[in-house]
Amino acid sequence: MITRPLPAAGRRILLAVLLIAGIAQPCRAQTYPSQTITVVVAFAAGGIADVVARFVGQKLSERLGQTIVIENRGGAGGNLAAKAVISAPADGYTILATTSALAVNETASKNKGFSTDDLTPVAIVAISPDVLAVHPSNPAKDLREFINAAKEKSFTYGSAGVGTGPHIGAEYFFREVAKVKSVHVPFTGGAPAVTAAIGNHIDAIVLTLPTVTPQITQGGLRGLGLASPARNAAVPDVPTYGEMGFPNVYSGSWVGIFAPAKTPEAVVAKLNADINEIMKGQEAQQKLKSIGFDPLVKTQREAAADFRNDVATWGKMTRAVGLRLPAIPHGEERREATRLEPWGIAGRFISTAKCARTDQRAARPTPAVPRRAEYRAACSARTGPRCEGGDRSAPARACIAAGPPATAGSARCRRDTSPAR
Repeated sequence: MITRPLPAAGRRILLAVLLIAGIAQPCRAQTYPSQTITVVVAFAAGGIADVVARFVGQKLSERLGQTIVIENRGGAGGNLAAKAVISAPADGYTILATTSALAVNETASKNKGFSTDDLTPVAIVAISPDVLAVHPSNPAKDLREFINAAKEKSFTYGSAGVGTGPHIGAEYFFREVAKVKSVHVPFTGGAPAVTAAIGNHIDAIVLTLPTVTPQITQGGLRGLGLASPARNAAVPDVPTYGEMGFPNVYSGSWVGIFAPAKTPEAVVAKLNADINEIMKGQEAQQKLKSIGFDPLVKTQREAAADFRNDVATWGKMTRAVGLRLPAIPHGEERREATRLEPWGIAGRFISTAKCARTDQRAARPTPAVPRRAEYRAACSARTGPRCEGGDRSAPARACIAAGPPATAGSARCRRDTSPAR
């Protein structure tokens, strides 16, 4: 092939283009940020992602001189928030605050509409172990007693959602290690699960420690075991799983900041540097350690490498417990998020009124939703024929949560949910 040299004018134009491309990203980093940054939190307010996002957001706002808006978008184990951020412009003005659930769902969620390759890790900022806690009225004084009782009778436990780290860790421990039967009650975040446990509507909760620390220290809940190698200074009286006869059982969650994959490298680098400076500060160290976190300072490359390793590790555990979430049809993310959590949404258990709405949707000439029949059957079985009308009282929720399907319409259920005379 014969090539002709570019004329002088053409060479000058090409050189100018290359120079502009070379300096574009540094210039963008120098002008970033020039407007409000939105941090989309993948879980409800009060959970570990929310607590860290609000602290980092406040300090980041002070450093950058721009407003930081926190937007909680819980549901589908964090997938709704992740998909929202991926769909946003890749300019650094919409970022994601999430947990290990993002790594879990890469294996657990089928056809979720995105891949972790669609996101780039900005920073992994804190990590904490999982804790199993119960209401103070529970007769079990430690983890060993709780598991011994569970060998005789199954129990319910709450988590921050299907596919979250504590959920997978708990399922692995109960099934593979302790060999007991349990019923998972998922919520849209850690705070709603804590509320249900304080109300004694579920037998236990398994959550990342910081969400539960205040209630354990104040006596609202009793911590039975930490899934960590050593005790945590925030709750020094709570023993490890190993101390209770279950060695080498470790499970915890991190909180990380992510951006859309095509976000300019210079913007990602700037966010990483500023967040790391925040985490090095004495205030971050004291505040986060006091509630059970270990603050982390990692470069963007280190964060990306750790995240890749975490995806592989959680993938093995997810396959071991056999978790596989149903597909989410396009345009029905929010409704499917509700159906993924059939027994608990923000601390409220589903009633037959919601079952009826599901029946109405099923009668419409719309494409079939995967597993609709299974969810409807589970909902109807839990509420029973005599617990109708959308009763949201504590006795009704306790009846629905604790009573097996065969006894949901029993005399106790009818008595507990009957109107006051």
